[in-house]
Amino acid sequence: MPKTVVFAMFDNVQLLDVSGPAAVLAMVNTLMGETVYDLHYVSGNKDRKVITSSQMSINTGSFSDVQCIDMLIVPGALEDAVDQALEDPVLMSWLGSLSNKVEVKISVCMGTFFFAKLGWLDNKKATTHWAGINKLQNDYPRVRVTGESLFQNDGDVWSSGGVTSGIDMMLALITRDFGVEIAIKTAKLLVVYLLRDGRQSQFSIPLEFQTQSNDKNVISLIAWLEERLDKATSVQDMAAYTNVSVRKLHNLCQSMFNFGPAQLLSEMRMEKARMLLLQDERPIKEIAFSLGFSQSAALSKAFNRRYGISPAKYREAYSAPE
Repeated sequence: MPKTVVFAMFDNVQLLDVSGPAAVLAMVNTLMGETVYDLHYVSGNKDRKVITSSQMSINTGSFSDVQCIDMLIVPGALEDAVDQALEDPVLMSWLGSLSNKVEVKISVCMGTFFFAKLGWLDNKKATTHWAGINKLQNDYPRVRVTGESLFQNDGDVWSSGGVTSGIDMMLALITRDFGVEIAIKTAKLLVVYLLRDGRQSQFSIPLEFQTQSNDKNVISLIAWLEERLDKATSVQDMAAYTNVSVRKLHNLCQSMFNFGPAQLLSEMRMEKARMLLLQDERPIKEIAFSLGFSQSAALSKAFNRRYGISPAKYREAYSAPE
């Protein structure tokens, strides 16, 4: 019997907060060859439609159209739109009525604030978009905010960080419902980079470095390195790409990251190794080669120095269960 999945919609909702999770669930239906997730979109608007943040109109059912809900998904929006929706008595009354009637409650991005206001997150771990972390902590001190994690699960409640992390969260739910094989197939068909666990930061390591950079050549260098982690790349190569001297590149990296260009490349390789170990079934030796290491021992030494654990033990400890 399919699970009834209901998206609670409101005006100026963030479109990706809806379409991302919905696409994951719809793809699982396709892979399974049957409807295992029955998707519904409802709102309290009398004209039965909402206007999203992208000015796209979405037709919805009414709250009374659905009686039994297995999975409730509350998407987010920009802060002003969320604040306005939080004051909507029709929406909040309906959500409140579902407190003990829904098996799984899911918030995407700033949707966490709806659950917090309803008290569903009291003494529970939760996260939200990085821009709302401090506000969530200040406004709802009983919520155990978990910083900038991608997503968080505590009992019957799931919460996620910014926008696309809702996709990561849904893939984790798919893993729970149907196993890692279906989740990986879904991720591949959606061209999602890989399955990510909720412990990861909302920012990727390359994006973190680009955020710290104030030089367009270094920003471009980071993207270039990300595409060639499997190749032998010297500091001289990096300097040539950025069209500066080795000394100048070293000074730039030191000022931005507090380490040199060689360590910048190493940090990016280690992060890629960490992710591949979780989702790539190839032997560690092959993963080492794919990251420019001549042998697996070199990767093991670098990985252990960076994370304090061997690649093999890391894979065993953190890979998604079958």
